[in-house]
This record gives sequence, C-alpha cells and structure tokens, in this order.
Amino acid sequence: MALHPHIQAALKAAEGVPPHYAVPLEQARAQARLGYATPKAPVAVADVRDMFIPGPAGPMAVRVYTPVGTAPHPVTVFFHGSGFVLLDLDSHDDICRRRAHRRVDTHRHRAGRARDKHV
Repeated sequence: MALHPHIQAALKAAEGVPPHYAVPLEQARAQARLGYATPKAPVAVADVRDMFIPGPAGPMAVRVYTPVGTAPHPVTVFFHGSGFVLLDLDSHDDICRRRAHRRVDTHRHRAGRARDKHV
C-alpha cells in the first residue's frame, strides 16, 4: 500500500534534518514548530483568550477558543502532543481554531531533557 501524498511530502522534507534528540533543545523546538506552520489566515472564531489555571507544578497556560454562534457551546479539552517538551499553544493554534466548538487547549510546563544542564 502506498503512503498518502502528505506523508510522502513530510518524509521528503525531513530528509537530512537531524533528529530532535541530536540538537540543542531550542533548535529541536524550532524544527518541530515548522511542521505545524500554516501560511493561511487564521480561522475566524468569536473569541480567543489566553489564561492560566492551577496545575500540579504551578499555573498552567490555557487558551480558550469560543466559536461564532449562539451559546451554550460544547467544551473539548485538547492536550497536544510532543511530550510537553517541543510544542506549545501557538504550534497548535490552527488545529484548535479549526476544531473549535469551544476548545480549551492546555500547555503543560515544558520538560527539559535529562542531558540539558539548564533544566
């Protein structure tokens, strides 16, 4: 079975790019964000609000998307991937806007790598 053309394009774009674990953390984060970059204008929603909620390691940033239309709206909580190390609220903004019923996107504290001395 052939790979989907989007997957083929992603694999081709990744050729020669060092793996995330082989580069400094900030470079790995920049590389990861490139995979989520979108040249399109943001999807319109009625409101986007950044706020903090209590978390197990201190305040946790969340972004609440309110769709256009009459409330009440259903709520979906979206925990993005990357092990909470590489990506953040901005990397997933387009995804959340496109799927917003009323979505709360969480950003847990980014973990460092054990080998990084600044962690």
